[in-house]
Amino acid sequence: MSADPLSPPRPRTHSAVRSALILVSAAVAACSDDTSLPTGTDPIPMGDPVPELATEVIPNSWTTRARMPTARSGLVAVTVNGIVYAIGGWDGDPSTKVEAYNPGTSTLVAWTPKAPLPSARVNPNGAAGINGKIYVPGGTNAQGQATRSLYVYNVAGNYWIAKAQMPVATYGGAAAAMGGKLYVLATSAPSGPSTASSMRPEG
Repeated sequence: MSADPLSPPRPRTHSAVRSALILVSAAVAACSDDTSLPTGTDPIPMGDPVPELATEVIPNSWTTRARMPTARSGLVAVTVNGIVYAIGGWDGDPSTKVEAYNPGTSTLVAWTPKAPLPSARVNPNGAAGINGKIYVPGGTNAQGQATRSLYVYNVAGNYWIAKAQMPVATYGGAAAAMGGKLYVLATSAPSGPSTASSMRPEG
């Protein structure tokens, strides 16, 4: 049985995770040929229709839009070129699913499937878009273990590759893109302090 993503992995030691911030700078290098084949981009059939779907956005208000095809927790989301990408998470099991939402559509079927993650990830350290690519660092795997992985999604080509791993296995943090660099703030690790890393993507 897979670990519950809402219960983070237990530390391998009994020492408490210290509250510290370590800045590590690493250059991104090609890692392995770990890629997954692109999936189709046909719209995902929706279940029950959403009642009274809003056709226009009213400033400073909430509107109901097309539901996500897959109910998930522990996922990450990022917007690239106006499209929202929902990545990984927990849908009863650790998930590799990637689904994209186009807010410009007014139909009930606004989500499309994208190439899945190379490996399931729950609670990654956020996601960030840089130059038409989505970077997803860390997260827990199907065994509930924190990982050092850095998966990169090519939006135009609809495929994933693995890049240079992070210095520390972490999950549940955040990622941001600033000045062409990927910054990762990781708040949970198997042992040791919280960490922050920065890396400059290739290309």
